[in-house]
Amino acid sequence: MLNRLWPILILLAVVWGAISGRLGEVTAALLSSGGDAFSLCVTIGGTLCLWNGVMSVATASGVTKGIAFLLRPLLRWLFPHLPPQGAAAQAIAANMTANLLGLGNAATPLGLQAMDALKNTCPAPDTASDEMVTFVVMNTASLQIFPATVIALRQAAGADDPFSILPAVWAASVGSFLIAVTAAAVFRRRPKGAAG
Repeated sequence: MLNRLWPILILLAVVWGAISGRLGEVTAALLSSGGDAFSLCVTIGGTLCLWNGVMSVATASGVTKGIAFLLRPLLRWLFPHLPPQGAAAQAIAANMTANLLGLGNAATPLGLQAMDALKNTCPAPDTASDEMVTFVVMNTASLQIFPATVIALRQAAGADDPFSILPAVWAASVGSFLIAVTAAAVFRRRPKGAAG
């Protein structure tokens, strides 16, 4: 979809620039925005490397296992049919840890690993289990304490106080997380033979 959308937007900008007599400004904007995009990528890349490194150190040192232990009551409530020490629960806890730190890039491979582990526990291999659906919904809501990527973007854009968004991030992520897991629980499949 985006492969079609971007060329259309660029073509419209060039055509409109030519019609309005501002083609020089369009060209200047294209050249300057390329430099800005490169600078932003370098800034964000450095920040992501730092936090992904922190996540790797946390995993190697056992901090993520400690966080997984603290998250165990929540995970037991969200995923009642998973063994708490199983591979799926550990992968979900690692994914949640990365999301809590706002590390979407680190959370993605951990989320894929969690889905693989959940698939192994699924009784019907061609159907998503309730646990898989709950995990996808929960992961999409992305409960965050420290949104590292967004703070890095704000810092790169020159925000006076990049951390000022924290209360709004906390309220939005907690609210979306609660709504997501509630919806997953409400629409959870009932066992066959249960009263409808």
